[in-house]
Amino acid sequence: MEVFTDPPEGTYMTNTPFTLLNDGKTYSAFAVKQTQLFPILAVYTIIIQFVFVFAWRLITGAIVGLHPSLHDTRIRLVGLILLWNSADPLSAVFVLGTYVKKLLCIKRSGGQNGLVSYQDIT
Repeated sequence: MEVFTDPPEGTYMTNTPFTLLNDGKTYSAFAVKQTQLFPILAVYTIIIQFVFVFAWRLITGAIVGLHPSLHDTRIRLVGLILLWNSADPLSAVFVLGTYVKKLLCIKRSGGQNGLVSYQDIT
């Protein structure tokens, strides 16, 4: 014997918001047709990419802008330039990793007139 219950009115209507109950939590949802799904996903993906690019530029701008560079040597400012010129966080990690590796392989010695000079020992 089959038991059938009529769904509530407006259950399968597209372009109307509804409430979804899942594991005791309610979520607001919006039903769309499959033909509308892919353009919405494409626009959402582009928006997310712009948000990440904006956040990356905001972070790098804050680091470069707020960095106290009054008494810095040119070798430290190179790291800021590398950070600013990196297109995304992944390339920044690789470029700055190479930069830090180079920094660890230099010898610091006292120069003339109390200035610091760096020599590459590789």
